Amino acid sequence: MAEGSGPDRTRRQELSDATLDHLADVMAGPREGGPGTHNYNSAFAEFTRRQTAAQQAANEAQTLAARAQQEAAEAAEETARYTQQNAFYLLASVIVLAMSSIATVALSMWAWWGQNSN
Repeated sequence: MAEGSGPDRTRRQELSDATLDHLADVMAGPREGGPGTHNYNSAFAEFTRRQTAAQQAANEAQTLAARAQQEAAEAAEETARYTQQNAFYLLASVIVLAMSSIATVALSMWAWWGQNSN
């Protein structure tokens, strides 16, 4: 290793910046060798690393989606509870309004009867 330079990079590390097309070419190309060669094994290791990283990212996304669905379900349950409570208050207000209307009609009839009976 030359003084002042960084540590040597492995062939897999060199391929970490390669596009997937180039990586596939390294794995398949007879110029660099086929299965069992150092180039093939290095490219296959990098391909496997990328595949694993993609699977981990997908797993994290699925976990976040599951949490969001759980929160949405909890919010829906809470909304249902508040809707039920609101319906109860609405029914109570309608009953009070009906009782008030009946009392108004009864008092009006009583007042009318009182005026016409004299």
